[in-house]
Amino acid sequence: MELLQSIKILSVPRWVKAFIFILLFTVGIINTIVFFFGIFEWNGDELIKVSIELLGVILPIIIVALLVSHSSTGVDALRRKTEEFFLSVLPETLSGIHEIRSKFYQASSSVELKERTRNPYIFTNLQKGECYADVITYLPHGNDHHLKLMIRLEINVRKINFNLILDKNIITSQYSLSHNNSSPNIDDISDFVINKFHHTTGGHKQKTVDEETEDYEDEGENKETTSRLVYKINDTLLERVYGQDPYLCLVATCYVSSEFLWDPSEQLFFSQDLLFFLRSFTQECPACFSLIPNAHLDDEIKKTLTM
Repeated sequence: MELLQSIKILSVPRWVKAFIFILLFTVGIINTIVFFFGIFEWNGDELIKVSIELLGVILPIIIVALLVSHSSTGVDALRRKTEEFFLSVLPETLSGIHEIRSKFYQASSSVELKERTRNPYIFTNLQKGECYADVITYLPHGNDHHLKLMIRLEINVRKINFNLILDKNIITSQYSLSHNNSSPNIDDISDFVINKFHHTTGGHKQKTVDEETEDYEDEGENKETTSRLVYKINDTLLERVYGQDPYLCLVATCYVSSEFLWDPSEQLFFSQDLLFFLRSFTQECPACFSLIPNAHLDDEIKKTLTM
């Protein structure tokens, strides 16, 4: 079992995979040429025989040596899988947050589906070896603006912290207008924000984190655990600073399967659930987010890339 577990969590760099593929492809070409040599009985039979035998010995050694020297298990493998999720699975999925309407058609197995239009404005801030990343995306809002959506994800193997990052000046201004109070405390603002997103956050406050962890308790080798993503929303917002700008973070926590970093279906399940979660935030109260005029979008993106 230990050997199978080690193989399961083996992490191989892409360039090693590509090199091995090229190596195998080259061997296939050589064997094809040798096959035709044998058919037409060209000269050099002994040389061909020696080459095949030598290649048959050396090729497995090269492949094993590459895998052993450039693969990783344990902590390094976990970090590499975390980076792959942040840089590949997550942005690919979140590019569909903005819902694009399309025409209806008669469904059948012969229908050729069109590629969906991806949102090109997704930017990630991930440092090598870290387990957390900030993501900023700009979503079309009306005909003249883009909505700025900022989040942070912190992946601790089986536990994920989610931060929805909101401009403090916008939230404070909205609170002051509705409550006639120019200096609210953090508790007042927290209640105000959570109430603004009460449809999105309401259903997630019915279950505690302790209850959620029970979903992934070991049920035996022959039983499968069922993924049940439920976010525990913190009642108090967290204050952060990006550059020189103050922000407020709505913080939530959820637990994922112990197979999350290894199982593509678990990663896709979480990413798609997050997509709808974020879409719900932006649709329920777009006024809580920064709205960027289309004419200033390029300047805003330049600012984002220098944060």
